[in-house]
Amino acid sequence: MDVDNQIRSEVQAALEMLGCLHHSHIGVIVNDGIVTLLGEVTEFSDRWTAEALVKHVGGVRAIANDIHVRIPIVGARNDSEIAEDAANALRSCGAMPHAHIQPVVSDGWVSLRGRLASHSEKHTAERAIRRLPGVKGVINDIQIGPELPRASVA
Repeated sequence: MDVDNQIRSEVQAALEMLGCLHHSHIGVIVNDGIVTLLGEVTEFSDRWTAEALVKHVGGVRAIANDIHVRIPIVGARNDSEIAEDAANALRSCGAMPHAHIQPVVSDGWVSLRGRLASHSEKHTAERAIRRLPGVKGVINDIQIGPELPRASVA
């Protein structure tokens, strides 16, 4: 076994022995004694713990710690879930014709587009969306005025 393979095996074994570290999400590359750690962990301390383990392995000349920390966000929701809730929230605002509003969701931001009869309806729509879990913000582009005639389809 060459030196790089031996170093890689020792680093992987050290990661596996540490029970609190999610080693399955960490990759190890060794080239000429230079160890690169790759992957994702959910805690900042795991990133530094992995690096500290590598420092104690013989033959390591340098370390590149490319482990990313991705902290899970409790209650995080994807755009599809938010869009569905937004459409349902607008439908539940009985005093407002929800068919005239189109919520568009991008990265948790909800843009409201369409036309309503009053500023009161516009604010009601925004309040309904603002309360939804996972919404980062609302862009209220609802126009006020009479409904525009729709083009007929031939």
